[in-house]
Amino acid sequence: MSDASVIGKWNLRMEFQGREVKAMLAIDGGHGALTGMIETPIGTSDIQACLYSSNSLTFSANLSFMGSAVSLDVDCQMEDGMLKGKAVAKGLPISIRSEEHTSELQSPDHLVCRLLLEKK
Repeated sequence: MSDASVIGKWNLRMEFQGREVKAMLAIDGGHGALTGMIETPIGTSDIQACLYSSNSLTFSANLSFMGSAVSLDVDCQMEDGMLKGKAVAKGLPISIRSEEHTSELQSPDHLVCRLLLEKK
């Protein structure tokens, strides 16, 4: 698929600590490179290093949350007109508590979210 298949506005649904978080991704293909922006509940940022190749989309964004810098790294695959993948948020200040029956461990500096993106 060409870069044109990812250009446009995408609604994002991220699963974050068992809750759905909605965001918006806009990708532009002007000037021979993919650029754009992401709007999340914690802020808006231009996307950097946006690449689309072999049905794989990757990009990064730098946000600020409660005075802390948050780096968001996204890696998705195009499947049936939808992008599916994961996002890793580095530097997100979160509260940590342990539970007896935990099947997944998460680092407070590298929080992993599942993504489901639908084109508007």
